[in-house]
Order: sequence, then C-alpha cells, then structure tokens
Amino acid sequence: MMPAITRSKTDRTARFGFALIGVLLIAANLRVSFVSVGSVLANISSDLELSNAAAGFLTGLPLLAFAVFSPVAPAFASRLGLDRALWTSLLVLAVGIVLRSLPVSGFIWAGTALIGLAIAFLNVLVPSLVKRDFPTKVSQVTGNYTAAQAAFAAVGAAIVVPVAETSPAGWRLSLGIWVGLALIAMAILLPFLRRHRVDTATITTEHSYRSPWTSALGWQVTIFMGLQSIAFYVLMAWLPTIEQSRGIPATTAGLHLSIFLLISVFASLAAGESFTGVQTNGSYHSQAVHSCS
Repeated sequence: MMPAITRSKTDRTARFGFALIGVLLIAANLRVSFVSVGSVLANISSDLELSNAAAGFLTGLPLLAFAVFSPVAPAFASRLGLDRALWTSLLVLAVGIVLRSLPVSGFIWAGTALIGLAIAFLNVLVPSLVKRDFPTKVSQVTGNYTAAQAAFAAVGAAIVVPVAETSPAGWRLSLGIWVGLALIAMAILLPFLRRHRVDTATITTEHSYRSPWTSALGWQVTIFMGLQSIAFYVLMAWLPTIEQSRGIPATTAGLHLSIFLLISVFASLAAGESFTGVQTNGSYHSQAVHSCS
C-alpha cells in the first residue's frame, strides 16, 4: 500500500493541479469574448445598421460596466462566498454571450452589458482566489493566468473572422462559440462550491478596512491602472477596424491583433517568475503582478 505521507503529498498535488486548472479556465474567459468583437465590428455594424457612434458605444459598453460594477464585486463575494460569486459571474457571462449572438432586436446590447458585468466581477475576484488557493505561489500563478487570458484572446482574434466567413450564422456564431469556455469553467468550479462554504473572510476581514479613496497612493494606482487599461482596450477594440478601413483584409487584421496578444503571453509569464514572495514581520506577503489589461 502507498505510505500515508506519499498519499497525502499526492492528494495535495492533485488538488493544486485541479485548482490551477480552474483558475486558468476562468482566466480564459476574461478577454476573449470582448476582444474578438473588434475583428467583426464592421460586419456587426453593417448587419445591424449601426452608426459609428453606436458601434463605438457597443465596444465601450463593457468598459463602462467595468467602471460601474468592479467596486461592487467584493460585497457581492462577501454575500455569496468567493466560489459561488465566481460561478455566478461565469453564469452571467455565459448568458450574456448567448444573448449577444441571438438574432433578436436589442439582445446584442443586453448581452454586451451582461458580459461587461461578469468580466468586471471576475477581474476583481480572481486575484482573491489566487491568494486563497496559492498563498505561496501568488506571483507565478498570477503570471500564468494573465498569460492564459492573452493566449485565448489571441486565439479568438485569429479565428473569429474565418469562422464568421465560413458559417451562415456569420459573426453571431463566431462570437457565440465562446460560451463553451464559460460552461467548461463552470463545470470545473462546481466541486469547489461545497468545499469552500464560508470564505468571506478572504475578501473582507483579513485586514482592517481602509477606503482607497482617502489614500493618495490609492488614487495614484487607480489613475495609472485606468490609463493603461484605456490604452489597451481601445487598441483591442479598434485596431482591426482601423486596419480594415485602410484596405487590410479582415482576416489579416485579426492576425495582427492575435500577434500583439501572443507577445503579451510571454511577457506575463516572465513577469510572474520575476516577482517572488517575501517574508515581512513574520507573515507571508507576495509581490504579484496583476495585469488589468
């Protein structure tokens, strides 16, 4: 029979691997459903007869949702528990992806808003999940899940136009297929819903609360992260459209966006390995790089 120590180590390794897969699958959903829109925005505008202003609002709606709903995410997780909040956010994301792709008037707006809401919550809650389940490997896991975001977004940018061009459903199918990623992540998370029944302390009571709005450093970090996020998301949303307006084929424009995202995969992995945890005042603190873009 296997010794108890070996069996325990094997169990821990299995749990670690299972939890890591869950984190990476959640991360896979954080960008692809948003950045894939840019490559087929011209098709959407033509099909739905959107003005330039309406097309701009369609790409900007998720960003508005990020700004409005991100501050609400900790309270949402405190009420439901971290795992249930993550699972519910994935459910909202799946519903939003489906609604956006249905040929029903107005559903594209409702679906896009739900996608923005879900990603806003997931962006805030995934770092808390990493800190809880990987307290000694925060920087490495953060680098890995940030790389997973970029990798799946790169795949989405590369294939969204070919799928739209080869299917009678066009852009609706090329944007709707990503619901599969959300459903897979939900299935992986299901066992955690029972395992972690009470985890609100992870988010709200681990440290005494101090409002970031009364902190000069909090404002500096907010402004810095906000500006770099604006630059990233504007580029993701409009680069393919700008290139297409200059005569570049839609498929090629999508590949250019994909290459840009692939470069960030390697940057994320390198950054995760560059920052390691340190011991401060007898307790473990980790220096992690979390990309908001």
